[in-house]
Amino acid sequence: MSSTQVWVDQAGALGRELVTALPFGSLGAGLSAAQLATLKAPVGQNVYLREVQVGCTTVTGTCSVDLKVGGTSVLDAAVTPSAGAVVQGAIATPAIAAAALVTVHATTQASTGAITGATVTLIWEVL
Repeated sequence: MSSTQVWVDQAGALGRELVTALPFGSLGAGLSAAQLATLKAPVGQNVYLREVQVGCTTVTGTCSVDLKVGGTSVLDAAVTPSAGAVVQGAIATPAIAAAALVTVHATTQASTGAITGATVTLIWEVL
């Protein structure tokens, strides 16, 4: 369930906002920090994570979404999605080094946890 998205050349994007929307559709029960996507920051350009937003249509059981760099969360805590709402994540480590791999992970409760219409949106600034 892992995919890779490599950011394209951002020449001239210095100081600009970049938005990455990652639609995941439905996430079933029993995921344990499952890696959903891997993104690679542009080579030669540091980025600053300004916002993490998690939206979904429905959620059942206990579910969460986390964002990691080098296996360590960049959030204060994983984001708990809420049906029909967009939930903001609290960012603990906003500076992302050039060429760093950023991974999106999901956890859903065994047997009853599920998320439908899941989308994770990341808003960056090129430094």
